[in-house]
Amino acid sequence: SVGSSHAMGLPGGLADLDRSSSMTAPRRAVDPSKLCALHALATCHAVKLVDGKLVGDPLDIKMFESTGWILEEGEDYTGVPAPQSALIGHMSAGVAAAVSQPIGKSAMPVPAVVRPPHSDRFTLDGAGGINVYELGIIRTFDFSAALRRQSVVAKRLGARYNEVYVKGAPEAIRELCFSDTIPRDFDRALLEYTNHGYRVIALAGKSLKMSWPKLQRLKRDAVEQELIFIGFLVFENKLKPTTAPVLDELRGAKIRQIMCTGDNVLTAISVGRECRMVPEDMRVFIPRLIRRKEVVPVPTAVTNSADEASCSNSNGGNGSGGVDVRAMVVWEDSSDEMRVLDPYTLEPRLATSQ
Repeated sequence: SVGSSHAMGLPGGLADLDRSSSMTAPRRAVDPSKLCALHALATCHAVKLVDGKLVGDPLDIKMFESTGWILEEGEDYTGVPAPQSALIGHMSAGVAAAVSQPIGKSAMPVPAVVRPPHSDRFTLDGAGGINVYELGIIRTFDFSAALRRQSVVAKRLGARYNEVYVKGAPEAIRELCFSDTIPRDFDRALLEYTNHGYRVIALAGKSLKMSWPKLQRLKRDAVEQELIFIGFLVFENKLKPTTAPVLDELRGAKIRQIMCTGDNVLTAISVGRECRMVPEDMRVFIPRLIRRKEVVPVPTAVTNSADEASCSNSNGGNGSGGVDVRAMVVWEDSSDEMRVLDPYTLEPRLATSQ
């Protein structure tokens, strides 16, 4: 029931976040100046080129097309440019020389290459006219539903370091980033976009100096950690014109309608209202699991902790010498976090901080 999607926000589809309010970043090995949001959009995807056409996830294709870049794929690199086209041969030789190292006499795979249009206008001095602005995609870790993210390792021709880019669910990406790189309006911006029905994907990355053979043995966990948050990629999923009328017919026939989605729950609620699955005046409450030590809004009528769910910790669950891991579920109004459900009666109540 979802129509075409397109990137929204700033150039490249990136949402604007308040960087000025982030905490001062400590000195570390990861240099944010070596990262580029445009490179993330051009490389972090599973798009393939088949018979001259881009094939893959529709959102990945929209994301890549928004950059205006060109994708080229070659065959195994044996020291001779791939013969499919002069362009592939010209680029593959340059990128392979920059990102690969000989491994005996065996053939070495040429990475997929992305480049901006008209990049042949920019050349390296003394490099025989090889394009300077193109990136080879060295490693790809496909999207994992369990991890809710995907990642790539890329390298720009002439660079001394590799670039790692990761994209996925904002909640999942946030946990992988240095906390001081997360803008303080992260939650506010995410809430605003999802409440308007936009699909939000987070982008993060880091620089990585490592040889080709080591990169081929590198495990996913080592790639997707200690990241720098780059920004949000925001898509608008437009409903097809026939969606709402068809749902009205089903509703009139007393046929139950259920939405199954992997999107953010607030995005799903917004789309549900748009197609009239969720009435405009209906309040929707969503669950949030919170630690007991958090300062959270709870109903004013609650004065004890009988609703808490206690979990055993490493010290036998008595809390001594360890971390108190008791938790509780709070049901919050999707449009007003200060309105929650009473844990006993499930009636809506205004909440106060405890």
